[in-house]
Amino acid sequence: RGQKTDFVDLMLRLASEKKNIEVVDDIIMSPTYIISLRKKIFELLEKKAPSGIYHLSNSGACSWFEFAQKIFEYAKLDYPVKAIKASEQKVLATRPRRTELRSTKLADLGIEDLLDWQEDLKHYVQTKK
Repeated sequence: RGQKTDFVDLMLRLASEKKNIEVVDDIIMSPTYIISLRKKIFELLEKKAPSGIYHLSNSGACSWFEFAQKIFEYAKLDYPVKAIKASEQKVLATRPRRTELRSTKLADLGIEDLLDWQEDLKHYVQTKK
């Protein structure tokens, strides 16, 4: 198998290879930076948060197309991305149209939400340089 990469790495690689990039614009999700997620999990452990299910993701939501556009903006790449509908994409499994998460339990514990996805994405892309 090939090396696993995240969506950011995939977009940057495709742009460097001068590939045509088509990205779905009708599926909404919450991008989440693993470093921020890890910090928040440790914060929950330190506070001895009650057991249960915690939805942890960066604040805000976007389409995969919007996410790709921001990646190129923060990487300072003027690269065209074509928006397509999920129905136009060849995939093995269909995905739900909306998968964004809200971390509502954090406020009850006095814990701040994770940063907005755009802030963490900007940081992540800048560390790639």
